[in-house]
Amino acid sequence: MRPRQSLSRRGFLGALGAAGPVLAAPATPSTESMGALRRDILSSPVAMALYRARVFTRVFQENESQPWIVRKAMALREYFRTVPLYLRAGDRLAGSISETPGAMPLIVELGIAENNIYTGENPNRRGYLRGKVPQDIREWWRDRNLWGRYRAANPRAAVPPARELPESTQYKFISNQGHLSPGYAELLRVGLGSLLARVRERQAGERDLEKLAFLSAAEHTLLGLTEWIRRYADFLVGNQEMSRIAAKVSTQAPETFREALQLIWFAHQAIHVEGHGYSCTPDHIDQLLYPFYLADKQAGRLNDAEALALCENFVLKMYDNTVWGPEHHLTQGLCVGGSTPDGRDLTNRLSRLFIEASTNLSLPEPLVWIRWHPAIDQEFFDYCLSRIARGTCFPLMWNDAVITAGLMELGVAREDAFNYIAVGCNELAIPGQFYFNPGAHANYLRSLELALTSGRGYQGDAKAKPLAPPAAELKTFEGFAAAFGAYLRESIRTSYATEMTILEAQMKWGQTPLTSCFFDGCLARAQDLTLGTKYNILSCGGIFFANAVDSLAAIRQVVYEKKQATLEEVAAACAANFKGHERLRAKL
Repeated sequence: MRPRQSLSRRGFLGALGAAGPVLAAPATPSTESMGALRRDILSSPVAMALYRARVFTRVFQENESQPWIVRKAMALREYFRTVPLYLRAGDRLAGSISETPGAMPLIVELGIAENNIYTGENPNRRGYLRGKVPQDIREWWRDRNLWGRYRAANPRAAVPPARELPESTQYKFISNQGHLSPGYAELLRVGLGSLLARVRERQAGERDLEKLAFLSAAEHTLLGLTEWIRRYADFLVGNQEMSRIAAKVSTQAPETFREALQLIWFAHQAIHVEGHGYSCTPDHIDQLLYPFYLADKQAGRLNDAEALALCENFVLKMYDNTVWGPEHHLTQGLCVGGSTPDGRDLTNRLSRLFIEASTNLSLPEPLVWIRWHPAIDQEFFDYCLSRIARGTCFPLMWNDAVITAGLMELGVAREDAFNYIAVGCNELAIPGQFYFNPGAHANYLRSLELALTSGRGYQGDAKAKPLAPPAAELKTFEGFAAAFGAYLRESIRTSYATEMTILEAQMKWGQTPLTSCFFDGCLARAQDLTLGTKYNILSCGGIFFANAVDSLAAIRQVVYEKKQATLEEVAAACAANFKGHERLRAKL
């Protein structure tokens, strides 16, 4: 660690501001091969990969007497055992999400539909799935997959009935929950062979049929993963080092940095193949890999230039895992740094190399975070700030003091709270211990609209009865704020109830036994992670919070303090999108 530099944060950021607007810097991969790999991935067209859909359909059809979780595991193993393999030119890490570069697999046992997040971001892609799924596959799964069963069981839910199949749906009906961080420390310590042996030991003497089904499924998926990796060893026979590494980590624990990095990628890619599409972070990767990095450096097997290129390769593999090509991203993440419960800094050389690798590549994915705390290595933090100046907004930052305090208030043990990690847009996880369930949605702006319009909505489309006094009776800002709060609480209550029905469906038809093998206690309890992990904290999310705060402040000033308009006039202006109400808009 170098001495602290004299430039203050304020001085540093002031210097950036004085430099004028900053545009995203061009990519600067450390090697030409990584640059070529980046160009290859970015140029991949949006395409559909059907191999997984065909395999899962056939295996489910042939094994209808088996429990759902076992059928899924058998299908996943068959996929791993037979899927065509490929390796992009220059790629030094094997393992891809489908049989075709850049192509998205269909998770047919969950749902067959377009992703309304993707089409919402890019309306020109509406209809991209049309005509691409064989009719026999679509029809067989219509009322058999999670989405179909959910529609049949919840006819009053905000989705069409089972026989009316719309083109698009939300991600939870075409992908597993995601928003998690599997724990890979034990995998690196003992290897896949030992994990498989533990499953078989746990099966001995078990009589509970549901537990036996889970353990059978876990065995199938672990066998499939080892067979997939071993197939790569044969496929890569022309690349002696990659072939050797794949053969070794198919069953054994890794001993070098590259072996450990490859094993993490195989496991992490496999959980996406299993169906966890969105928002997964591969544990504390800088902490897990640091002992391997140090041992290789001390033995003369690795230098920082080589380590940086491998870190860049890992970042590129995550970007290549975005399923819908370079157009749509899964908010995957890398999180480095942090502190221990006693305040010790966890930043190490790999923390810096992963930040350098990600910003060298100048990509919107994976999202990159650092965990900030007062004792953070100052040179590392200055470097992170300089990377933000490149214009990609990464790395994002979390505050260890605030996050850990919040987790402990929710019942998380102190040691575990300081092991937190970022997943998704802004969600949290604890590797191998925390199954994130977004259980409710705070609809800030709709709640504001209903408070303004006496519960009717701008278009008169509100169906529920009003929950607060009419707008004309809200004579104080405190009264208006209370009305807003009433509608906000109702949006949370109703969305929570809906989300719980989805979670119940995931518990029945969204199980992922392979991913569960990387969560503490799942093998010991012989149950899938959807049924519970060490911490199961149902949360409440929401968007447009800042907009709602700004709007409330404007209403307080214009309506209640300056009395320049009434609530009814503000509502009428909003309903007209301020056409003819330009003076009121200026005041607001």
